[in-house]
Amino acid sequence: MSEEVIRKADKDFSKELDVELPKIEEIAKSGDKEQAFEALLTFEKKTRQANDVFSSKRVLVAIANLLASQPDWTRLDEEVQTLVKKHGQSKQAITALIQEVIKLLPKAPSQDAEIATIEAIRLISEGRIYLELERAQATWILAKIEVDKFGNYAKAADLMGELQVETYGTMSMTEKIDYILEQMTLYIKKGDFTHASIVSRKIVPRYFAKEKTDEKVSSQKIRYYTLKTDIALNTEEYLNVCVNMRHIYDTDSVQQDDAKKHELLENMIMFAVLAPYDNEQSDMLHRLSIEPDLSLLPIYEELAEMFTTSELIRWTKIFEVYGKDLKDHWVFTDEKFGKKRLADLRQRVTEHNIRVVAKFYTRISIQGLAELLDLNVTETEDVVTKLVINGTVWARIDRPQRIISFARPKDVDDVLNEWGYNTSKLLEHVETLGHLIAKEGMMQSINSTK
Repeated sequence: MSEEVIRKADKDFSKELDVELPKIEEIAKSGDKEQAFEALLTFEKKTRQANDVFSSKRVLVAIANLLASQPDWTRLDEEVQTLVKKHGQSKQAITALIQEVIKLLPKAPSQDAEIATIEAIRLISEGRIYLELERAQATWILAKIEVDKFGNYAKAADLMGELQVETYGTMSMTEKIDYILEQMTLYIKKGDFTHASIVSRKIVPRYFAKEKTDEKVSSQKIRYYTLKTDIALNTEEYLNVCVNMRHIYDTDSVQQDDAKKHELLENMIMFAVLAPYDNEQSDMLHRLSIEPDLSLLPIYEELAEMFTTSELIRWTKIFEVYGKDLKDHWVFTDEKFGKKRLADLRQRVTEHNIRVVAKFYTRISIQGLAELLDLNVTETEDVVTKLVINGTVWARIDRPQRIISFARPKDVDDVLNEWGYNTSKLLEHVETLGHLIAKEGMMQSINSTK
């Protein structure tokens, strides 16, 4: 960011303003605001031409307050735009003026007047790098009005999305994170989960490493991963839902709240079970299954144990034992995704059972596998085919013989190497047996001579 060269003031108007500003204020209170305004304009010109930045800031702030005290803010908007264009007006003075106008926004005579003033600020700040922070603040206020007054999340999201605050040098990191979180929130409310996901990548997770010592960062972390969870829920990325919830679960403030902690643990188990099987999913489920607090949630402890044990799961048994609890859980009562998640749960049970069968069987009839899975033959073939395609299991279906083989054929070199290894082990065992027999023979000879 380019910086303005500050030169020494030709004249210091501080003492003169200390005397004159209270007098001008009294003139304004007496009702002659026009005279007060003209007096302030005179001082504005003098301080600007003398390059007395500090005094210029005081005069511009006084002008803003005087114009804001009038019922019609149209003149405020016009005069502010005129003042910032004056030749020789310093960046510090302009910044002070815009900051003061932003502070005065809650005093606007009407919401329309407030919106008009905000638009004037946005117009003035456009293209001025030194006003990027004030532009962001004004835009946020305008977006809030769009939501609160009109319920227009789409327009609010578009307004906030205009600004790339991550590049602003005048904003603190905390302010940037708050702004980006608000962008994510509005995009989600708008239903634009794609943009919400893109914006979420602007936040580097290592920023939250300070959450143990900074309560503000802790609350930002919870909000960030809650929004990330909402995005993952919409895209049905179950494992990402679980991962994001895990970040919230590990936050100190959540660990101190048993109710919140147990609720998150329940949800994590549900979504870890719903997630398609892979190494990351398996690792997550095993980590959750050894959480100490899981023993306080027996239903979810048993559910996790089912999917981490190499035993068949009967779908009918799940519904007999856990049916009511599962159907009443928000994961399955959700109007948009509830039925789909229930179908996915059954699919995960079937996939788990096929992995178990593949571990203990080399070959099995399609009919026999269908009975183990509580499916018909066609459904069984479809499920096995999908698992083979995504690489979860290796299998080949012999349709003429109605047999599924889970034994991967071995390469000739592998067979030869295995034969050589087995032969070597066999000879070692024969040699060991020879030594044992010889030893036993000697022991018998010794005993017979006694």
